[in-house]
Order: sequence, then structure tokens, then C-alpha cells
Amino acid sequence: MSQSQSHQSAIVINITLDGQNYLEWAFTIETTLWGHGLYFHLTDDPPTLKSDNSNAVAVKTWEINDGKVMATMVNNVKQTMIMSLRKFKQAKPMWSYL
Repeated sequence: MSQSQSHQSAIVINITLDGQNYLEWAFTIETTLWGHGLYFHLTDDPPTLKSDNSNAVAVKTWEINDGKVMATMVNNVKQTMIMSLRKFKQAKPMWSYL
């Protein structure tokens, strides 16, 4: 992934999870992330840093993009739900929780 891709602006969707519209919200999140090449952050585990640090760039890129996926979810849930997401440090467990 190029540096410009890993530093794109926020991912915007036009639906807020309110507790009644999960199917529509989840479909929108999945489709949007798929289009940004980030869907796998909902399903895959992050790479583990190798002892020789040979994959350090890949790990850092994953962390940056995982943060974007997390921000997409946090920014698109009802305000009263946001603090319940604070404990998550990765997108995959956040997604599973929601």
C-alpha cells in the first residue's frame, strides 16, 4: 500500500447505527470498507511483528488502517453507544461486539 493510501482522509458513510437498523448499517460498513480495501480488518487478525522487524512497515500500516476502520464504526453509531466501544483497541473485536 502506498503512503498516500495509508494517509487518506476519513471514511464517511451516511447511516448511524441506532439499535434498530443493524442489518442496513452493517451492510453499509462492509461495502464501504470493501471499496476502500479494508474489509479484512473486520475478519482477519493483525500481523505480528517479526523478531527481525522485517515486517515493521506492514504492521504499522495495518495499525493505521485498523484505526481508520475503528473510527468509521465509532463515527457511525448513536452517541449513546460510543463509550461502550472505548475498551476496544482493534477493529475486529469492536466489529464482533457491535
